[in-house]
Amino acid sequence: MHKYRAIVVTAVSALLMPLFFALPADARHINVRGRVLSQGSREPLDGVAILSASTGKLIGSTNIEGRFTVSVDENDDLIFSSVNVESLTEPVRGRLSVEVSLMPKPHQLEELLVVAKGMDIAFIIDNAELDVKGNYIHLKKHVRIPHEFFSSQKRMIIQPTIYDVTLRKLSYLKPVVFDGGRYAITQRRVHDFNDSIDPLVVFREIKTTGRRTDDMVTIADSLYVENTNHDFICLVMSSMEDYNRIVFTDTAMIARGTVNPLRFLRYKLNGVRVADDRYLPQPDIELRAVSYTHLRAHET
Repeated sequence: MHKYRAIVVTAVSALLMPLFFALPADARHINVRGRVLSQGSREPLDGVAILSASTGKLIGSTNIEGRFTVSVDENDDLIFSSVNVESLTEPVRGRLSVEVSLMPKPHQLEELLVVAKGMDIAFIIDNAELDVKGNYIHLKKHVRIPHEFFSSQKRMIIQPTIYDVTLRKLSYLKPVVFDGGRYAITQRRVHDFNDSIDPLVVFREIKTTGRRTDDMVTIADSLYVENTNHDFICLVMSSMEDYNRIVFTDTAMIARGTVNPLRFLRYKLNGVRVADDRYLPQPDIELRAVSYTHLRAHET
């Protein structure tokens, strides 16, 4: 009896052994800690959902400091998703620490109207065009700041950027800093009348018009790029502050793609051997102004 029982147990073990090794081992799951930041500003992002690419299930989210901890397969991919940022897939590859930067999601509008609390609009900017000349991308655009929104005690910062979608690279252009009259005076007093302390002073414009007059500021700069055939977009990051706090921040896309006015000069022409004798260079008779005496001397 014991002999037959041993045979049955051995047979069952032999059947279960392949199934045991076919099951995923828990040791392959690791605890991954990390942080999610906003690309460009490097500010932590709160409430970003983190999903497993293999299962599609939500496995975690970031806290107010942008930090997270998830348990995931060491060969899985993490998907970071939120309302105001572009989704990103990041492979784990056995790492225990992961830090990612998410690109703010642009707002595609015919005309950008930034709404602030208690105000109608912050500023107005139409869609722009990115002009290519050689290896340089040029941007020039006017921004209108309504007087109803801007006051003498505020500072507005408009930061244009060029984002290379192909390389996923963000480059900053020259910012526009627009100060109200009283804000500029307060800044000078805070810095003990040493303007060089303020790193934005070289980009600053001070409002000199009346308080009931709209102001027009200009975004104008260029960026050198290695390959103008890449996909580019222009993002404008803006913020406004008073003495105590930041009133609003926003990011909007005002251009996508490039305009190359000299694109017709780009061509590729391979050389071909001339087979027709009519197109071969022929000697030409040159007429020269020489005297009769010179010709007689040459014949002699």
